[in-house]
Amino acid sequence: MFQILFVCHGNICRSPMAEFVLRDMIARRGLEAEATVESAATSTEEIGNPVHPGTREKLRQAGISCQSKRARQIRSEDYDRFDWIVGMDDWNMRNLRRAFPGDPEGKLHKLLDFCGDGSDVADPWYTGDFDATWQDVQRGCRAMMKQIEKELKKSMSQLKEAVGEWFAHADPKAGLKEWTKQLCRILSEHEDELKHITYSYRLCATDTGYVCAFSLVEGRYITKTEMDEADVIVSGRERDLMDILQRKVSPLSALLRGKIQIKGSKAALIAFGEFL
Repeated sequence: MFQILFVCHGNICRSPMAEFVLRDMIARRGLEAEATVESAATSTEEIGNPVHPGTREKLRQAGISCQSKRARQIRSEDYDRFDWIVGMDDWNMRNLRRAFPGDPEGKLHKLLDFCGDGSDVADPWYTGDFDATWQDVQRGCRAMMKQIEKELKKSMSQLKEAVGEWFAHADPKAGLKEWTKQLCRILSEHEDELKHITYSYRLCATDTGYVCAFSLVEGRYITKTEMDEADVIVSGRERDLMDILQRKVSPLSALLRGKIQIKGSKAALIAFGEFL
């Protein structure tokens, strides 16, 4: 999963505006399972306070709710948790570099750097002009969204390459248990490349009772008791599941013929088809 943290001074004007604008863009593209967005402050001045009325009104006009949002300060663990930590202006960036010295993984960015001009997002706290801030945030988030989609597409391409390599050398006579163990081994070897894909899958053989569950980001074999829920659950006879894994039958064909049953989120289901 791709995780983004927007940051401004107080976390009541610009960063929550960016948070909810980008969340809306992600939701409109059906990518909620692949990217998450939060926001925080560099200071302690507004901790616990709701979003500024000016920002709240601009979001309301766009049909976006931010009712539950309360300001919080950045934490040391945020650097490990988020892929991008995005400030609004040069002052935010100075504070972020103090909070995360050296930025060893290159995670710190300024929002309008994604547009190529590197300017500051207008601060309505001083100007009262939330329209100008809205325009800057919209421009920056649109540019970010393009980059997010590019990163997700790259991760999926790497996944397909890794699985294709595994398939070329897999033993066609092996059973479902052996195939899924081999698959999880391959995924674990490509964990860094697949870090932005965090779907979990569960294969259930209805005739033998065998259950395999695995996560793409962890790339490990998980027993039934460890993961009772998953983003995608595929059920069917072991032979029918093997036919899909061995590419003898497409998941859609098997589903339409009643050979398997699939449950899960739309985005995860699409990824499952790509995955196989």
